Amino acid sequence: MPRPASRLAAYSLAVAGTAIVLAAGLLLWPWLQWSVAPFLIFAVVFAAWYGGTGPALLATFLSALAIKLFFIGPYYTLRLAPDDAVWLLAFLLIAGSVIFLFRSRRGTERALLKQS
Repeated sequence: MPRPASRLAAYSLAVAGTAIVLAAGLLLWPWLQWSVAPFLIFAVVFAAWYGGTGPALLATFLSALAIKLFFIGPYYTLRLAPDDAVWLLAFLLIAGSVIFLFRSRRGTERALLKQS
């Protein structure tokens, strides 16, 4: 697990990682359709691995916002139909699980380092 040079670097990489995955998703949209949203989990995983909980929460928020604005109709608005809310909720639950697992892992690593 790398240590970011600063908190600013960790948050910046969370934003950049989300933007890169979003850009790739928008380019691949004609072929992937609904399959774009799971790729945004990679941004959350990277942010949690590199920066910790805060950057991972930021990546989750930005990813969920991007999913709603670009991939769930009506596009470019925050209105959400109940059927589509299930997809967004599923994304948020998976992202939350990833963050929880990385946070638990870090806690375990710290505890092991204290013992040695």
